Amino acid sequence: MTNIVKNYLRVLEVISSSNCESEFKSSVGRKEKMSYLEIVVLSLTV
Repeated sequence: MTNIVKNYLRVLEVISSSNCESEFKSSVGRKEKMSYLEIVVLSLTV
């Protein structure tokens, strides 16, 4: 695994453990491929 992937997984684990999940769920439009939490983690690691 690359460094970016390792960092992504570490940050995702830390943020996920803090129980800061979003309650916003949209039933209109396309199904989301990534959660908001995953998008934030991705932006932090890149």
